[in-house]
Amino acid sequence: MNNKAEFLKFLAENGYFNVRELPDGTFAGLYKLLFTTAICTGLDEMGYAYRWCFDDPVLALTELTRIETMDEQPIGFIARRYGFTPASTSPHTQPTSPAARS
Repeated sequence: MNNKAEFLKFLAENGYFNVRELPDGTFAGLYKLLFTTAICTGLDEMGYAYRWCFDDPVLALTELTRIETMDEQPIGFIARRYGFTPASTSPHTQPTSPAARS
């Protein structure tokens, strides 16, 4: 992608919504699945680094507005998946738990 606006348009066209740039410079957004709403972090042209699934879409949105880094673990998710981006496939990268942030 050549610019941020083009990238955000690409994400919207691929089903991501409420996308925001996190303070660490990465992108995160919501994605509606069949039974859950997911926060996807580390978004790029290839997909996501992490996907955190929530029963409650309001909680997903609340947590999306709270997280500050791609690998920050939101609170209240019911399932977690790893994507195929370099960040999620590195053996040295693990999500940061809320307890580790305290």
